[in-house]
Amino acid sequence: MICARGVGVRGPGPQRLGARTVLDSTVLDIGCGTGTRACRLAARGLTVTGVDPAQASLDVARSKPGADRVIWLLGDATTLPPMTVDVVTMTGNVAQVFVLFQHTFRFIEAA
Repeated sequence: MICARGVGVRGPGPQRLGARTVLDSTVLDIGCGTGTRACRLAARGLTVTGVDPAQASLDVARSKPGADRVIWLLGDATTLPPMTVDVVTMTGNVAQVFVLFQHTFRFIEAA
């Protein structure tokens, strides 16, 4: 589920972007991969920026229908230009990286 706290809703509380479109909202999709989620959100009228460190994934993303509605950036969250967005998404596949990094750091510390 993707949630936007206070975006396009009255009062506090999340709104599920997967269920409804929050018009005039901007979304940053970190680790967008081949762009499926980014393209779907853009098709709903959102302004979407997708960022991924894999050029091959971005090449696939740019070839999808509706990809021209998305701003595609090569990099990761640490290489982004200054920007303001309403919502940041990161899918479960990207979150796995953090587990791998923890394992890597433990291995390095043990060495």
